Amino acid sequence: MVNMSEQLPSSPDIEDIPFNTANETGFGAEAIVINGEKQEIHHTNNLKMKFGSYIDYKEGKDPATLFDEVYRDSFPQWRFEEIFDELAASYPGLYQKMLEITAKRFEERKALGTGEVKSIAEEEIIERKVVFSKAFDALVPIARRIDPNYDLGNFCR
Repeated sequence: MVNMSEQLPSSPDIEDIPFNTANETGFGAEAIVINGEKQEIHHTNNLKMKFGSYIDYKEGKDPATLFDEVYRDSFPQWRFEEIFDELAASYPGLYQKMLEITAKRFEERKALGTGEVKSIAEEEIIERKVVFSKAFDALVPIARRIDPNYDLGNFCR
């Protein structure tokens, strides 16, 4: 269990999306403590990377990695545009925070190529995990409205 005694440095504009144990990522969950309160969050595995790759795809950027190339071929069948557009409309604060995290991760990846490795504070790592756990719980009902048999593994595998 990760223990954070400080408040997560997150935007008050992020919508409150409760953790839903029925939403399975396929990678389980973990318990964290924030402000003395135990909370569960999803392990979302590749959701951050797929979201970032999707944003690059939507903006017309070339794939940055081999994974990006592979993911792009699947975006139409995964219906990511429809799903993420609805996420942006329904949860604009969360979506904006996801974009901010994605932009920062892109800069971190660029820095790795230069040999400049910048450490990431534990609080920031936890914040990223919490944001994308909330995103997963927001994405599930959207995807299931579009297709009741939607494979949730598309988000995290």
